[in-house]
Amino acid sequence: MDDLDWNDLRVFLAAREAGSFSAAAGALGVRQSTVSRRIAALEASLGGALFHRTAAGLVQTALGESVAALAEAMRDAARSVGQIASAGAHTSATGLVRLAVAEGLSAYGLVPRLAALRSAHPGLRLDIVASAETADLLRRDADLALRFVRPAGDDLVARRLADFPLGVLVHRALADVPWEALPWVAFSTPGVRTPLDAWQAEHASRPVVRSNSYATVVAAVEHGLGAALLTAGLAPVLRDVVVRPAPVELPPPLPLWLVAHHDVRRLQRVDVVWRALVAMVEGMAPAVATGPRGP
Repeated sequence: MDDLDWNDLRVFLAAREAGSFSAAAGALGVRQSTVSRRIAALEASLGGALFHRTAAGLVQTALGESVAALAEAMRDAARSVGQIASAGAHTSATGLVRLAVAEGLSAYGLVPRLAALRSAHPGLRLDIVASAETADLLRRDADLALRFVRPAGDDLVARRLADFPLGVLVHRALADVPWEALPWVAFSTPGVRTPLDAWQAEHASRPVVRSNSYATVVAAVEHGLGAALLTAGLAPVLRDVVVRPAPVELPPPLPLWLVAHHDVRRLQRVDVVWRALVAMVEGMAPAVATGPRGP
C-alpha cells in the first residue's frame, strides 16, 4: 500500500468520471491500453477489483467507492497546493520555456507568429531547440515538444493539432521538366526511418543534393537545384516555388502532436505557450495544415 502511484489513482478517477477506459484515455491524452494497464496495476496493489465491466460501461465496486473518496481528497489537496504555488514566480507567466520543434516548422511556421506571444507576455523567454531529433520530455530535455510522430509515455499529455499534407515542391523553372528528368533534393535524418525516406528511396533514389538540415533542403529548392518532398503549405511562403502534381502516390499527411510532461503542463508559463501554439497552428492557412485534431 505504501508504494501506490498517484498517477494510477489519477487514471482511476478519470475512468470513474468518464465511464469507460476509452473516454478516460481521450480525456488524458493517452492510449486506452495505458488506462487499462494503470487500472490493473492499481487493482493488483489494492488486492481487488475497482470496477465491474458491463455493456453499459463501468460500475464501481465497493472497493472502488472507498478508494474514490480517498483519491478525490488527495486530488483536492494537490489542487490546494497548486493554488498556493500559483502566487509564486514558478507558475507565473514569466520565465523560461524550452520548446523542442522540427527545424522547418520552427523557421517557417512558428517564429513568424511569435510576436503576439511576446507582446502579451513580455516576461516569457523561449529556448527553441530546432532539431529533427526527438527530445526526451521524461528526462526534461524540453518543457514542450511539437512532433510529427505520436508520443509514447504514461506521464505525457498530448494533443493532435493538425495534419500536414505533403507535396512535391519545385522552383518555377522546373515546373515543366518531365517527371523522369527531375533532379531531386532529399532530406534525411541519420538513424531515423520515416515514410518520407521510403518514398524518396523509390522515387528520388539519386538526389543531386542530400542534407539532414530541413532549411538547407528548402533553400536548395528555392534556388532551383531540384524537387523535394516537403509539406505542401511551404510553397506560398517561398520565393518562386510551386507544388507540382505527382504521377505517383504521395505519403499520407504528417500528424502534428503537441506534447508535455503531465507535471510540467500545469505550470502557468508552460500553459501560456501551450495555448499559444494551439492558436498558431489553428491560425495557419488550410494549405499549410488541416485541423485542429484531438482533445
